[in-house]
Amino acid sequence: MSSAAQADFRARLLAGQPLDLQAFRPLMAERFPELATLAGVAAGCGEGHLAEDALQHTQQVLARLQPLLAGLAPEEAQALYLAGLLHDVGRSPLAGPAQRRSSHEQAGAALAREALFRLQLAGPLRDHVVYLVRQHALPAAFGGREAALPRMLRLAWTLNTRLLDLLARADLGDAGTAAAQRHAARIAAFEARCRELGVFGREPPPLVAPRRWRALAPRDPLLCRRLAGELRFWRLKGRIATTQDAEAWLAEQRPQPAGTLYLPVGVPGSGKSTWVAREAPQARLVSMDEMRERLTGNSLDQSRNADVFRRCRRELAQALRAGETVVWDAQSHTWSSRQGLLALARETHAYVIIVYFDVPLALSLERNRKRAAMVPEAVIVRSYRDLQEPRPFEAEEMWRVDADGECTRYPADEAAGA
Repeated sequence: MSSAAQADFRARLLAGQPLDLQAFRPLMAERFPELATLAGVAAGCGEGHLAEDALQHTQQVLARLQPLLAGLAPEEAQALYLAGLLHDVGRSPLAGPAQRRSSHEQAGAALAREALFRLQLAGPLRDHVVYLVRQHALPAAFGGREAALPRMLRLAWTLNTRLLDLLARADLGDAGTAAAQRHAARIAAFEARCRELGVFGREPPPLVAPRRWRALAPRDPLLCRRLAGELRFWRLKGRIATTQDAEAWLAEQRPQPAGTLYLPVGVPGSGKSTWVAREAPQARLVSMDEMRERLTGNSLDQSRNADVFRRCRRELAQALRAGETVVWDAQSHTWSSRQGLLALARETHAYVIIVYFDVPLALSLERNRKRAAMVPEAVIVRSYRDLQEPRPFEAEEMWRVDADGECTRYPADEAAGA
């Protein structure tokens, strides 16, 4: 298949033009097997789908989304259309039977990430599409127990909830069955909850408005970013919930020496250790692998992980309280693995920099094969499948390191309020 066909496929996607997937079957078979293998796969159950298979269903979703794109900003239209194309790739046989049974959305996120790498898209756009794919079933499964404020805040800081709502409605199609009608009612409840919280199609509104923030916050931009990051985190945890809470908390804060936490995020073989050794040689390294080596004699031995983590966390807390610059050398590839570290950073008033190693799976596997002590490939594949891309709200700065080792830095806007 010629490169011209792939260029045409990509151009149509980014321009939001009508896309005939059957016409691109040869290209998909060669370059995008995640999509090609949807032919003949069931389009899901219980949603009232009329499509013969998941590929035909994807075609229908794109057709429903295409007229809506004109009302969106260009980057929003691109994210939505790409998510429509890839939302069901977790049903592909490439996801593996266990993954398809447990969560086709999570399996689909990893496959979508790989397809987006091949489309050569910018990292922030890729991340947004992957999160839309991962969460695309959420509105149709929405219920009271899932409507908690912290979860809704994190969701709105992670992706555009309006795009998620539109994707869910396009995925549902015609609500002709009882099951589809229930899903439609849940999607409507999801939109209503987003609107109630002021997060439909926008990030959570700041507790401290920008003008008030500029009057109350310190002038030092690094300290402003750190305080804003702390406030966001405690808001997610429910510790700070109102403008009055936020202003009272802010008035109590005093400038003080604080440490810096570098939090690398990436699967084994993504280049974390090489980059840290080159770019942060003076920082104190707290390494889970080194602690495993110290305790068990083997850095790959997982038998004492709880003890390893406890010791490393204690070492990290001591260093941050002493005002040191510290690198936490572990995968930190999921939100659950990061939030405990972020809580510690907030408690010690550390400045947080997340360094995300944004590389394709194939490159991580290739680098791993060149290591003296290789990580089992199944571990890397599993970590890549479970990877949850870090989002800007988690830190004061997010740095993205690509496959060539080039680093792009995204500092938070210290004047935006919190």
